Amino acid sequence: LGDVYKRQKEGTAEEVMACTTHECFHSLQYELVALYDSVPDEKKKLMIFNTVEKYKTEFSNYKDGYCADFDDYYDQSVEEDARNYSNYAPNVYLERAGKHKN
Repeated sequence: LGDVYKRQKEGTAEEVMACTTHECFHSLQYELVALYDSVPDEKKKLMIFNTVEKYKTEFSNYKDGYCADFDDYYDQSVEEDARNYSNYAPNVYLERAGKHKN
């Protein structure tokens, strides 16, 4: 979360939102893994869990952004999905906040 704190001091609202939503999506991923681990096997076939097995594997062998090969970090599904969410969500949140400004 160090990047979040740095962006809060130095970044634009859009950058802060992108970084924050990226990290929030990781929280969702962790919660999905915990939920997956707690349900009976027949429930693990539900569509919501399609990517969770991959998340679980990647989190247990997580490569952070400081690893020798940055692509190993960047290409993980957990990172790709969080990036995709953070590319979309801030615009939605900032647009909604703007509508309620007055």
